[in-house]
Amino acid sequence: MFQFEMIVEATRRHELREPIRALYRRYTVALGTDSNRDPALSRALFASLDGLMLQFFSHAITADELRDAVRALAAAVRS
Repeated sequence: MFQFEMIVEATRRHELREPIRALYRRYTVALGTDSNRDPALSRALFASLDGLMLQFFSHAITADELRDAVRALAAAVRS
């Protein structure tokens, strides 16, 4: 949750924006490393996972719904 709070705070505090960009770059690079994905696809995958985690942490979805969504995302990427 700290990262989500920091991201929201970066909308108000300009000095936090670059650290957030760097954090997101690290995540998207990590997602693209195993399969040499297009950086745009890595960014889209990360955004999907990030959004799902935010929904889970806010109790908008259950653990089962999170699992099902991640599995569906993985199946979509494999196809």
